Amino acid sequence: MTALSIRLSFAKVISFSLIVLVVVVYTSPFIGFSIYISAAFIMFFLLLKFFFGGPLKISLKALICIVFAFAVGLFYSLVKSDISSIFLALYMVLSFFVAYFFWKRPAEVARFSLFAMFYLAAWFFYMAIKYGVSGQAINEYLYGASKNYVPFLFLVACSFYYASKIHCGLRYSIIPALFLVGVSVIAGGRSGILVGFLFLLVIFYHLASSFKAKNLYIPFFILGAVFLIFILYFYADELVYLFFGVFESTKFESKGVESIRWEINKEYIYGLDLKGFVLGRNLEEIGLISLVGGNSHNSLIDGHSKMGLFFLMGFSLLVMCPVISMFSSFSSEKLAIYLMLIIVLLRGAVDAAFFYGVFDYLVIYLFFLACFPVIGLDPKSEKSVRV
Repeated sequence: MTALSIRLSFAKVISFSLIVLVVVVYTSPFIGFSIYISAAFIMFFLLLKFFFGGPLKISLKALICIVFAFAVGLFYSLVKSDISSIFLALYMVLSFFVAYFFWKRPAEVARFSLFAMFYLAAWFFYMAIKYGVSGQAINEYLYGASKNYVPFLFLVACSFYYASKIHCGLRYSIIPALFLVGVSVIAGGRSGILVGFLFLLVIFYHLASSFKAKNLYIPFFILGAVFLIFILYFYADELVYLFFGVFESTKFESKGVESIRWEINKEYIYGLDLKGFVLGRNLEEIGLISLVGGNSHNSLIDGHSKMGLFFLMGFSLLVMCPVISMFSSFSSEKLAIYLMLIIVLLRGAVDAAFFYGVFDYLVIYLFFLACFPVIGLDPKSEKSVRV
C-alpha cells in the first residue's frame, strides 16, 4: 500500500468516525458519554497523525489563538472555580481541528453525512415500529434525551450534507430536507418544525438561484419570498421568541409566550450584573435551572455561563465574519451556507446542544465554508466529483 493510499484511508476513517460513528453513539445507550467519546476520537486521531502521519502543521497565528483560548479557559476556571470553562476551551480547540480537517475535504464530508442520514432514517423507522410515532412515543427514542434531539440529529446530518454539496457545486437530493421536515412535524416541537421549514426554504432558495434561466429563477424566488412572508405574518411571535427557546409545546396552538425556558432566559439575563456579564453566571444559582436538572435549554446561556464576555466576543465573530466575507465576494452558495449556520445556532438556542456539545465542530465547519474557499482544491475540478 502506498503512502498516498494510507493517507487517504486515514482521512476517510476520521471523517467516518466523526460524522457517522458519533451519530451512532448518540442514538445508543452511551449517549451520555457521546461528547467524551467524540473528544477521545479527535485526540486519538491527532496522536496518530503526529506519530505516523508526520508533524502537525500549525501556523504561528493559529498556535497563538490556541494558546490564548486555553489561557482564557484556565483564567475563567480559576476565577470561577469551575472546570467546565477549560473543558469548553479544550473542546472548541479540538472542534477547530476537526472543522479545518473537514473544510479541506467537503466532498468526502458530503458522502459520509449521507451515510449518517441513511442510518438515522433506518434507526427512526425501527424506533417508530418499536415505540410508535406519537410525540410522547418519540421521547423514548433516545436514551435520557427528549424528543427534541431526534430532529436535531437529522438537522446535523442535513447541514453537513447540504453545506458540503453546495460548497463543492455538486448536485444534491431534496429528500433529506423533506425528511427533516417530516421528522420535525412528527416529533411535534414547534421550534423544531419552524427550524425544519426554514432549512427547507434555504434549500429552495439555493435551488432557485441555481437556475440559469431567469424566467425560471424569478418565479421560484418570488414563490419562496411569498412563503417567507406567510411564515413571518402568521408566526412572527414564534420566530421572535424562537431565539430564546420559548416554545416547547408539541402543537402550534396559542398557549402564550410564557414557558419554563422563557422564564430561565429571563432569570439569567435579568440577573446579570457587571461581574456576571464579564465572567458569566453560575447556573447552579438559578433556581429554575436546578428544577429542570441543571439544563438551561439554551446553548448561548451555557456558553456565556462558562466564559462570559469572551464567549460573546467569539460568538459575535462567528456570526459577523461570514457577513463581512460576503460583502467582499457575494455568492448564493455563501449565503445559503451562512443561513444554515444561523438556523443551526437558532436550534441551539432552544436546547443545550452546543458550547460545549458533541457537534460543535459542525458550527465551526459551517463558519469556515461560509467564509473561506477550500484550500488546495480547484473549484472547477471539484464540481466534477461524484458523491
